[in-house]
Amino acid sequence: MALYDQAREDNPSTMRPRSLRSMKSRWGRTNRYVSTWVGCYAEAINGHKSSTNTHDEMTEAHEIYRGTCNGSRFGLIGCWETLRDLDKWRPIDLEVPSSGGGSSKRSEPDTPIDEGPITRTRRRRRPDGVKKAKRKGKSVASYGIQNVGSSEIQILESFTTQALSKMNVIKEKHKDVDERRIDLAERMLEYQKERDAIKARKKEGEMRFKLFSVLLAKPNLSEDEKESYLKLTQEFAHPLG
Repeated sequence: MALYDQAREDNPSTMRPRSLRSMKSRWGRTNRYVSTWVGCYAEAINGHKSSTNTHDEMTEAHEIYRGTCNGSRFGLIGCWETLRDLDKWRPIDLEVPSSGGGSSKRSEPDTPIDEGPITRTRRRRRPDGVKKAKRKGKSVASYGIQNVGSSEIQILESFTTQALSKMNVIKEKHKDVDERRIDLAERMLEYQKERDAIKARKKEGEMRFKLFSVLLAKPNLSEDEKESYLKLTQEFAHPLG
């Protein structure tokens, strides 16, 4: 947790607190996915000839991983590239001895025969189907899962801290954009309200002036009409003057 705590001190506004339990849970998921990938990658490189390039090995490793994980893609390549140089995360290069044919149950002759040195060759296997890849993936899913030392924990903490820092920076940028959008929407709403109020006052003034014109043209007014006429005369005295 030391690296994580230091990163939080350096970036207090972008990194939220995380408990040791949360870190262990994150590592558990990362360890499981990367371990499955390491096993799939080992299957891929051991199933090709030495002349096969890295691109082909990676392509087949991804196919094996998808077959193992119900079509899911492996998305922790960066984490794997950080861990792959450690002994615990290096794929084992399995080799099989070739005996030159024949059954192992054949009876041995009385006179020993020198068959020469046993050579080791790589097997070239056919591409696996989806079901076969799933079965193989289950057998290699636990590959590479071992006790994690302090160096691996430090690497994980550093990787997790960097990822969280980037996520928080992106989150802050989105938050700033959202706040500006909300502010703009509020100002537009205030402008709309003010404009509607002006329209309402203008419409009311037009109606009152129309009533004043009617009362002005009328020869005889009732008491209520006289009272309204006097108020409207005071209201529109300046425009008429």
